[in-house]
Amino acid sequence: MSVNSQKFNGKPACAEKPVAFPAEMTCPHCGALVEIWNDEYEASCPLCRKTVYREESW
Repeated sequence: MSVNSQKFNGKPACAEKPVAFPAEMTCPHCGALVEIWNDEYEASCPLCRKTVYREESW
């Protein structure tokens, strides 16, 4: 067994998935809190229904 196989317990490296977690941001249109996951670039505001974007996605 190679060193790489031991490191990933026999799974390919692509089988190791990053963990997604929620974050909150403020809607620039109405000021409501919007939940957006770290693997998403946009979300819909629950209050005004407008699309909000992460700043770092630009």
